[in-house]
Amino acid sequence: MGSDYMSVETGALDKHTNDLGDHANDLRQLFERFNRSVNALGEPWGEGDSYAEQFREWYDPAHRDLLASLQSAIAMLEQVHAATGQASQLYKRAGAQSQQDVGELAREISSAPQVPAQPGKLPQGGAAGGEPVTVPAQVLAQSGPTRSEGDSTLGQSQQEGTADSA
Repeated sequence: MGSDYMSVETGALDKHTNDLGDHANDLRQLFERFNRSVNALGEPWGEGDSYAEQFREWYDPAHRDLLASLQSAIAMLEQVHAATGQASQLYKRAGAQSQQDVGELAREISSAPQVPAQPGKLPQGGAAGGEPVTVPAQVLAQSGPTRSEGDSTLGQSQQEGTADSA
């Protein structure tokens, strides 16, 4: 059976975000240095003859495509960097909200009247007590999982709890 638990190491995610930012900066600097170097060459294939013109016809589109591809790679890496940082922030906010929600739930539970726990049964007349009332397993399944003592299987214990009490 799979687990519904998820853990995210936001510190590691933040380090990864920083590394992605460094790589994006490095790639941008390499692109700029490459572009300056290529531009400094000028047109080393010559000018005015048919060989130079044929080379230029092949070279110019290939050069533009290469530059566009490199710029696209830089943009994608920058997007991954931004998205990873955003994910880390969202996980941190979700974690903080979960802690707040659990704290509120714990305060509600600690202030609620104490009722004897019997899987599959609720006291008649509410929390005040009385004769137990059998609750169908379908209702329990809709209202959330319950656990029998020592049972780590959810769902099945609900059905068994109501079958035993009938």
